[in-house]
Amino acid sequence: KILPEQPLPTATSAIGIDVGIARFATMSDGSVVAPLNSFKKHQQNLARYQRRMSRKVKFSSNWKKAKARVQKI
Repeated sequence: KILPEQPLPTATSAIGIDVGIARFATMSDGSVVAPLNSFKKHQQNLARYQRRMSRKVKFSSNWKKAKARVQKI
C-alpha cells in the first residue's frame, strides 16, 4: 500500500534575523541582541601576555608556549 503524504504543518513561530555592524542581531519582532565585546574583556591580559612573549627568544620552546597563551586569548 502507498500512503498519501502528510502535509507539512504551517509554522507560526518563525522569525527573521538581521545581522549587522552597529547591532549584533535584530529579530523581526523588534528585539535586539547585543554584541559580546570579548576584546575589551580580555584586553589587559592580552597585552600582558604579548609583553611576556616579546621578551622570549623567537621560536624557542618558551616563546611557543607564550604564543599559545596569546592565541588562546
